[in-house]
Amino acid sequence: MENYIDRLAYLANEYSRCEDSYKRKADEQDKYKMHAAFLEMREILQGLSMSNYVSDLWRFRLQTILDKVNSVTKNNPDGNLSYEIMKVQGRIINNGRAKFQEFCSRQDVLKEKAEDLASYSRCIDFRNPTRLCQIEQNEVMYQWCMVKGDGTVGVGQWFSRTKVTMNELGLAPGYDFLTPKRKIFKGTGTRLLFKFTFPFEKEAFRCTAAGAIDTWSVRHDSTGQKCQGAGVWASGGAEQFFVPLSEDEKRKLLETAEQEDF
Repeated sequence: MENYIDRLAYLANEYSRCEDSYKRKADEQDKYKMHAAFLEMREILQGLSMSNYVSDLWRFRLQTILDKVNSVTKNNPDGNLSYEIMKVQGRIINNGRAKFQEFCSRQDVLKEKAEDLASYSRCIDFRNPTRLCQIEQNEVMYQWCMVKGDGTVGVGQWFSRTKVTMNELGLAPGYDFLTPKRKIFKGTGTRLLFKFTFPFEKEAFRCTAAGAIDTWSVRHDSTGQKCQGAGVWASGGAEQFFVPLSEDEKRKLLETAEQEDF
């Protein structure tokens, strides 16, 4: 696997060098060298689209090289490699999702709501590295919590180690307040930044927040009518931690909560 990735990186650089030389008419042979590099890159990409990438480092490095390949071949007169690149990127994303699903299964996250996996997965940009890590006892983490009109704070399962904006975490500033079982709309709430000091150790999934159009946080207007439109765009891009918590763990964590300014 590593040899194929190294070879793809070499060919992308060689293609770029030959293209520059050909434009300067330095060597007529550069045109044929470009074509040979293009065909070999296509062949490697077709193989990589059927491979499994066990290492997060390999996935991240490969994504970087794919960006380079796409950049240098996008104006190729014989066609570009966008289709092959798309297939490899799909494989990278599916590998990352499988790793996340295994983590969620081991943590019993999907015990009651199997459909939550798709919702959780949409919060993660699987093109970037992911890894398992440990939240240590007394470690400080931050979260933009949902706060109801009566001041009640809802603790979620997504945290950051530093203060980052809601936009960077793929979140809309408001949210719908629904009844637990029948999901009846009861009003809108806001998010406030809180600092938590973990009173226990906990395994976490470290990843990058995906950009998203947030249509699940706020789906109703102030009158309770369903909103029309595409939702609120949030760019994502920040590091985040998915920390599965039981209701008892949320209560214990809430006891350490301190509201933060941003």
